[in-house]
Amino acid sequence: MNKTMLYRLVAAVSAVVCLLIAWGVSAYESVKIHDIDAHIATTTAENAAASQLISNIDKRGAAGIISVARDSRHEQVQFVNQIRTLAEQNHIRFTHWSAGIVNPLPVPATADKQLKDLLGTVTPLCNELGVSGRYEDVRRFITSLTGSDRMIMVSRVKWNRNPKPPDTTLTFNATRYVSNAFGPDN
Repeated sequence: MNKTMLYRLVAAVSAVVCLLIAWGVSAYESVKIHDIDAHIATTTAENAAASQLISNIDKRGAAGIISVARDSRHEQVQFVNQIRTLAEQNHIRFTHWSAGIVNPLPVPATADKQLKDLLGTVTPLCNELGVSGRYEDVRRFITSLTGSDRMIMVSRVKWNRNPKPPDTTLTFNATRYVSNAFGPDN
């Protein structure tokens, strides 16, 4: 085999190797472009959903998206009825209720004007509650209460064993939030 033939063979093999490398790189880049297209489609859908949410917030006002109740003369009665209904559904006794304690809602110093205005309309009302029943029923009651559409914070929980088993007694603070941002009281 002479040198010329060897050079031609090396040139032909090099060309084939280069073509294979080019094909591999183009296949790899094609997959990457497909992934980027999928990410762009996902991002576009997420942006559309965020824009729709912002539009809904603008239409309803910020107070419409916070799970607070209208501050009205009926609010406390409605809340007590909600507690009584949940107690009945969970087969426990509603044993204690204290009147609402109004605590001002702290507004962060770094909050912007819109947030300060919104928080200025929200009032937390704290009540001490007592319930009694079987442990499983009391647990289900608390889960139902904290899982309701309305934001209710449970704190200062005291769980005691009742002298008459299998009942237990639970006392706790339930803080609910009301707002006058919904317009005049009806």
